[in-house]
Amino acid sequence: MEVNARFRYGLLRNPLFIAGFLLLSVVPEVAAYCNSLWSAEALASCGQEAIRATYLQSSFLSFSVVLVAFESQRFYFQSQNLLTVPASLRQWAKAHTGLLLVSGVAFVVYVGVSAGVQWVAGDALEVMDLLHPGRILRVMGIVFLSFYALTWYSKRKSKQDPLKQVLHTDKEQPLLLEEIRYFTKEDRKYWVCTREGNRIPLSVTLQQFEDMAPAEYFARINRSTVVRLQDVASYNYWEHEKYILKLHSGEEFVITRKRLNQVKKLLGRG
Repeated sequence: MEVNARFRYGLLRNPLFIAGFLLLSVVPEVAAYCNSLWSAEALASCGQEAIRATYLQSSFLSFSVVLVAFESQRFYFQSQNLLTVPASLRQWAKAHTGLLLVSGVAFVVYVGVSAGVQWVAGDALEVMDLLHPGRILRVMGIVFLSFYALTWYSKRKSKQDPLKQVLHTDKEQPLLLEEIRYFTKEDRKYWVCTREGNRIPLSVTLQQFEDMAPAEYFARINRSTVVRLQDVASYNYWEHEKYILKLHSGEEFVITRKRLNQVKKLLGRG
């Protein structure tokens, strides 16, 4: 079992994010155009000329490549059920294999749109120019950099909201921490009970789960149970310094006075 950051795929459709990579995609063209100018007077007008001759003419092409790269990446990873940031070398290898496939799709679109633009403009089709290694690397750069940006953003957002982290169970079923009602040990087996009433087996100890779960949201109430604090409904005295803690779902657990005091402090009732 592992707790990991959930991918925020919505970033790939964020207008500002798309605009940033759209601008980044034409920087090599602008640099190449300016580098071809030798005189000081020509270099002085590089910015204005580059924008008119390069950016505006290739804006449709750049937008097509960026959009296809992002949507292909989103489709591939969701179809592969990659819901969280890779946490192992194998997962990273699988992710980068997907990025190579996405790069191939984006480059095919790039070549197709470029050929179409040249045909409409009446220009001669320069096949070798379209297949230049620099153009291939540019498309791959867009795909890989967007993936790393998505990874960083997802990790950052997950740290801001720990309950949005994802738990991987023994059945490879991704589960948000906010969906967990309690974690318990029964007959030497460990189980997670969700807020919908499902019971899912885990292969980790109670201590391991307690270490993974954010302490401000989960608390150990006895030797065999960790509950989500938000699901605590009430507690009443039972006997011999022990209490009955009741969840909103109606389930009841035995808790000692010492642990109850700790729970009350976390709930702000101490």
